[in-house]
Amino acid sequence: MKIADLYQKKTFVFSIEIFPPKNPESLERLKLRLEEFKSYHPDFISVTYGAGGSTRENTHELASFIQNDLGIETMAHLTCVSHTRQEIEEVLEQFHQSGIENLILRWGRFQEMSVGLDRAFEVLDLEPEVADAEDAIELKDIDPRVVFENVSFSYQPDQPTLQDINLTAMPGAVTAIVGPTGSGKSTLMMLLLRLFDPDEGIVRVGGRNIQEFTVNSLRANVAIALQENILFSTSIKENIRYAVSDATDEEVYEAARITDAEGFILDQKFGYNTELGERGARLSTGQRQRLSIARAVLKNTPILILDEPTAALDAVTESRVMHNLSQWGSNRVIFLITHRLSTIRQADQIIYVRNGRITEVGSHEALLKKEGGGYRRFVELEESLMTANIE
Repeated sequence: MKIADLYQKKTFVFSIEIFPPKNPESLERLKLRLEEFKSYHPDFISVTYGAGGSTRENTHELASFIQNDLGIETMAHLTCVSHTRQEIEEVLEQFHQSGIENLILRWGRFQEMSVGLDRAFEVLDLEPEVADAEDAIELKDIDPRVVFENVSFSYQPDQPTLQDINLTAMPGAVTAIVGPTGSGKSTLMMLLLRLFDPDEGIVRVGGRNIQEFTVNSLRANVAIALQENILFSTSIKENIRYAVSDATDEEVYEAARITDAEGFILDQKFGYNTELGERGARLSTGQRQRLSIARAVLKNTPILILDEPTAALDAVTESRVMHNLSQWGSNRVIFLITHRLSTIRQADQIIYVRNGRITEVGSHEALLKKEGGGYRRFVELEESLMTANIE
């Protein structure tokens, strides 16, 4: 049974368990009060009843009134138990004084929550598009060299996203993937992570087809830092340590040093133990970005993917971060997905992608020398936009 099948009730039902009073007048008052509450919402109140201390006639009369006149059914519900007439009237009076508006408000909030739960269960019930081969092995202690061989992929059969992709990313080199929006840059990294498998061709790590490895072990060897980072309302240290819960303090400090975050962290009142607000609201965008990169660095994987990693950094800070990452990555493969020229210039290899194809490969200087090249046009456009913004 799927998780979503277990979650079926979407209507909030508040139930009162009552014991019919002996006094006929009290019974009539109780019936009127129940009828009043029932009129507000047909599904809002469910009533169960007991016969403790009451007459048989009153019990039967109340049961008939609830079932036949009000049409209320007993359901799985939250129950407020009252054993005496006085307790019953006190409970009902409390509901009356607090106002039906509050109950309706709570019901509305529950309905909103149920929509969110439905969406969450839909995600949990999704079946992965890729699966381990029966003889899949663990990826460990391997040369992290990444190779794409004649790779093609499409989300829709008649709309190719990537075509005939051939590239090699070597350890110790920073590879920047550049190109217009929608050209397939992020899809390349999705194939490396096996979020999808290529329609044609092979993606290799360490000379072996990544489909030979278990999905979990492959992804455990890749760290990612996104432009849209997610921080939590806990300490800076715990935010960096999030992906590696058993990391030592020294390892956390080293990751912060590599990403040039150490300075602003120590400037905080409690240093690494400073509590952040919701989503890191107490930090600037650039500071949050550096913590996100530090989290990826702390994972200490042989492959690192940085998606617009320095978009919110000033030029000086960006230069220090990229220099430190280059040294740290001397035996690792680092991919950059970026539009920022100052970041691209520091890459060892630039892959220019357009319309799903790699059209140019080389260093920044080499690609600028290509007359009419796509990368050269890209650089000229970016520089003209920067000049226009300054003016």
